[in-house]
Amino acid sequence: MFTVVAAMPLTIVELPPFNDYTNHLVRLRMIAQWGADPYLDDFYQIVWAVVPNLAIDLILPPVIQLVGEFAAGKLFIVSLFVLQMTGIAAIQRATYGRVTVAPLLGTLFLYNLCLLYGLINYLLSVALALWAVAGWLHLRHRGLALRWAYLLVAYGVLFLTHLSGVGLFGLALGCIELSARPITRSSFPRHAIRILVSLGPSLLIVPVLMSLGSATDLAASETRWLLHRKRLALDWLVGSYYPVLDLAFAAALAAVAFWALRRRIMIVDRPGILLLIFGAGLFAVVPFTLLGAVFSDLRLVIGILFLTLGFVRLEFENARQVRVFLAGISGLLLLRVGSVAVAFLTMSPIIGEFRQSLANIRPGSRVMVMADDRHHRSRLLWTTGYAEDRDVFFALNQAPALVVTHRSSYVPIVFAQPGKQILEVRPEYRDLRNPEDQAPLVRHLQKRPSPETQDPGQRFKDWQRRFDYLYVLFTRPDDPAPFPNLELLAQGQHFRLYRLPH
Repeated sequence: MFTVVAAMPLTIVELPPFNDYTNHLVRLRMIAQWGADPYLDDFYQIVWAVVPNLAIDLILPPVIQLVGEFAAGKLFIVSLFVLQMTGIAAIQRATYGRVTVAPLLGTLFLYNLCLLYGLINYLLSVALALWAVAGWLHLRHRGLALRWAYLLVAYGVLFLTHLSGVGLFGLALGCIELSARPITRSSFPRHAIRILVSLGPSLLIVPVLMSLGSATDLAASETRWLLHRKRLALDWLVGSYYPVLDLAFAAALAAVAFWALRRRIMIVDRPGILLLIFGAGLFAVVPFTLLGAVFSDLRLVIGILFLTLGFVRLEFENARQVRVFLAGISGLLLLRVGSVAVAFLTMSPIIGEFRQSLANIRPGSRVMVMADDRHHRSRLLWTTGYAEDRDVFFALNQAPALVVTHRSSYVPIVFAQPGKQILEVRPEYRDLRNPEDQAPLVRHLQKRPSPETQDPGQRFKDWQRRFDYLYVLFTRPDDPAPFPNLELLAQGQHFRLYRLPH
């Protein structure tokens, strides 16, 4: 019932304002209808390979053929909710022989920044890791060969979903094995060898799978350590569309959790404690960008929380405490879901006017996308994008990808990176693609080209000749045109569409 309530905002809009989600739906529709559009065949190609994000490209295209990309996307999100919450319950069942009400706490975190950023491959890997941990708890006392075979399959499936899922699964298994029996200084080497023998060999499937495809190219991707971004961990745990409301939500949860722990109503068992300790260490050492994936460290926060909830018990002294708990969690869930619904309804007209602007684009065109960050305001504890408000950022940042499937045109921000997706840009257009799958900033391309610098805008120094149209995101209605000789075709509250001179 709680999961059903959490999913209700998805029923009131066709396209939820989840950042990367829109871009994923575009790619998945292209795969589902491949060969039906000659324009797109000229711009893109499908290269089947063993890559870490392959699972969703296998699962959703057949569904899209039946119900369309927007309905298929929402069905997938609802399935994620169900898999995540039932995965927590499955761990509890395997650990305690029963399911406590602790998994209900997870419903409060279903709308997190991983979802709002549209990191659906990662969230699928978290859901599958939960179920994989539950399976391990049932099999961990069986024969070594059976355990190795199970881990081989689990690691392989998680690899095809997202590499982070492999890491979370391995972290959870290590914490379970460490907590299985008391470990002293003298017994530690023996236990360490036992754990390595039990868990280690099957993990070799990961480098084998990477060598079979183009994922090895990701190893050469830039690794960025942004230690100042670690301060955003709280936001990635409780963040949604309205940071002030999120802060109040976090304060209420912290107060209730502190009270419940003191009264021994909430009990975190040893695997959960180790998950929190080693998870914090993992979060501290993982870089911000790893193997081509941004937010590599911050996205771990929600995965560690969901795994920990599998080892949390709520032991009430009487029926009154149960009723108070259910009333409290119901109120917090309604507050959370209500704020998401408000954001959906607020952003729906903005997404709608953007979709209307697509009609101005001639099929088979090349459409440049830029972001204007002049109105952006950074925040100390909250993740922000280029927009003035982050709900606008989530709604519009990847919306130009819709040009591809709606107007059969080329857009450089579409997810088509070798090693991460099977969709790729054809060689003759790869120099028009941004390797980071994001729009360059207007201010970078307003600079005079200089061959001596490594400015991000230099990649598109000839863009006015090679593109036909320009979308500028996160503008205000009274902003001046960013470049001369542009023909304004459409203007929304937070974007503009121009025709480029030729």
